[in-house]
Amino acid sequence: MNGSNMPPTRAYLDTNVFLIGINKIDSNSRLILEAAKAGKFLILSSFHVINEVDSWFRQNKTREDAFKALGIIGILTSEIIQHEEIKNLLPIYKNKAPEDDLPHLCAAKALNADLLVSTNIHFLKEQNIIKTLTPKEFVKGVLNLNKYFESDG
Repeated sequence: MNGSNMPPTRAYLDTNVFLIGINKIDSNSRLILEAAKAGKFLILSSFHVINEVDSWFRQNKTREDAFKALGIIGILTSEIIQHEEIKNLLPIYKNKAPEDDLPHLCAAKALNADLLVSTNIHFLKEQNIIKTLTPKEFVKGVLNLNKYFESDG
């Protein structure tokens, strides 16, 4: 975590971090959301995260749960970027991530995120465009929390 004189870390959270953090109390993703609520870092997000979270909750839970999840994202997120703001980056980075994850990579880049947090680490670690951490790596290395969970989520 940054010292008090440094600006807070700007972290783009992938959809799965929100889904796990909202649904699983004993998870690194929940620790990340709690740290954001406490002002330990800034969450950056995108229209794509909003759509994916909304879709997941409507398919797997209830419409009311979707509204609650979107409310949590709205409260915790410092900046949200729209699709129109990243569409010029999509062709530039198209070979750096699978098609469904490409908007997240482009959003993190467009938002000047310090890093991207995702459980989809298999491809993100190889893209060399933005530093990418698993939730566990973020909790241990950026937040410097002694409490963390062995699973990456």
